[in-house]
Amino acid sequence: MKLILSSLATISLFMTLLVNAAMAIDPAAIATEAATNTVCPVSGKPVDPTICTEYEGRKWSFAKEACKTKWLKAREDSLY
Repeated sequence: MKLILSSLATISLFMTLLVNAAMAIDPAAIATEAATNTVCPVSGKPVDPTICTEYEGRKWSFAKEACKTKWLKAREDSLY
């Protein structure tokens, strides 16, 4: 029982750290309705503004065409 409780506490702490790290991301790196992102959501590299797509009312840019294809495929395959 102690092992389960300590495991849950560890997992809870880890998840809290992940959420806090996600919230600390540079806001300029995320696409908004007014502007496109500056960091590729697939590779994490700087984007090429000529490689972009519109998704749910926002313009998303990518580092490479392969990144765009992979990202669009993931959107199609999601349960959302």
